[in-house]
Amino acid sequence: RKQPDITILYDFNKKRISFLVRSIFVFGRYQKFSRKMPQCNWRTRIYKSSVQSVIEKPLLKQTMGEKTSFHGEGREDVDVRCFGWRPFVIEVLNPKRRRVDLKKLAKEVNKSKHVRVKDLKIVDRVVVKQIKSVKPDKTYKAVVTFAKPVEGLERLKQLEGAVINQQTPTRVIQRRVDMLRKRRVRSIRYKLISPKRLELVIRSQSGLYIKELIHGDNGRTQPNVQELLNNKVKNIELDVIKIHE
Repeated sequence: RKQPDITILYDFNKKRISFLVRSIFVFGRYQKFSRKMPQCNWRTRIYKSSVQSVIEKPLLKQTMGEKTSFHGEGREDVDVRCFGWRPFVIEVLNPKRRRVDLKKLAKEVNKSKHVRVKDLKIVDRVVVKQIKSVKPDKTYKAVVTFAKPVEGLERLKQLEGAVINQQTPTRVIQRRVDMLRKRRVRSIRYKLISPKRLELVIRSQSGLYIKELIHGDNGRTQPNVQELLNNKVKNIELDVIKIHE
């Protein structure tokens, strides 16, 4: 049963009329090219923009909505680029106009140097639940810098198909339950770029923290790349290159 765009409520006791305006939901897929951009707006405004803010600006202009709420199929860290097309739904609250020119919206968003979108369409609220419930594998590319020249790369074969025991990472423990997660590495490829720099391509089960898989998080993730190579990780440049829907 289709919900009405506007519901009119009348309070007989107070003799007052109020209106409930149904949100507009726009589904799409995005890429993010910046290492200094979060997915959603931050209350503290540490960052100048986000994926959400880039998409919402032309969308709110079209709909004259009050604000937006962003629902992503997972999220990447602020310093992680996303070349795989990540599904999302952006919700417009209290819109005054309901017609959305999706081609114009995509054109405006894609003027940005940092965000691109495609496959935009109007959907129902149920799609928000659907994308939140999906847990697809992801493939990542990581360029890792080590403290000393890399040796013993063949040891990384131990990670192929391995189940990783991962305690909640220390960097997110303030907002996540401290628990043990078991996630599988589907595949791993590696290539030496220079004596101290290594390129890794990792396909993993959803929910595996890749940075911690690499640096070990002081032993909270086992096994991990740093311990297998007996070489301290100095820096990680991480990209999401595919989301396997």
